[in-house]
Amino acid sequence: MSNEFDIKKFRDLVKQGLFDQARQLLKNVFQKEPTNLEKGEFYVRATAAYLELMNAISRRQLMVLQEGIAALEDVDSVARNIHDDIALRKVEKKMKAKSL
Repeated sequence: MSNEFDIKKFRDLVKQGLFDQARQLLKNVFQKEPTNLEKGEFYVRATAAYLELMNAISRRQLMVLQEGIAALEDVDSVARNIHDDIALRKVEKKMKAKSL
């Protein structure tokens, strides 16, 4: 007999207020020793869920890093503009000094 849990039946029992039957359905699943196939399916699903989680975390980290890079590029642009403005003012100052 399979340990597979019938979630639709469980939800229907809960909706109907048949809590004892819903509880028994859960007990039946956990009272039986899973087969090797069921154990394998569990590990495959757990691994898939883990990979999905890690991929979501990696995507979020990548997004945060890209936002950080964009912010640093903005700061770098402002710093270059300030540097160029200072250099321009120095040249203007030297030109004024020579023209006097």
